[in-house]
Amino acid sequence: MQPGKAIDVDWEVEAVLAWHDEDPKAAIATLLEDIRHLREQLALADRALSRGMVRGWRPQPSRRHHELKPLPHSKTELTSS
Repeated sequence: MQPGKAIDVDWEVEAVLAWHDEDPKAAIATLLEDIRHLREQLALADRALSRGMVRGWRPQPSRRHHELKPLPHSKTELTSS
């Protein structure tokens, strides 16, 4: 995400569901397939990158723990956010 640009997550969720005719299981399945594909592409890029070109930087296959938001544990936490 670029600094200063907010992502309208609600709109994105609605768009994904609309694309899948409001079927949440189909939407999740597609997103999981996309994740799998992108991780494979990232692994290929990691093998192809010269360490000198990127000054030691290596791509990470998943987000760092501190960047993840904890999941709500109850319905009240879900609705209060």
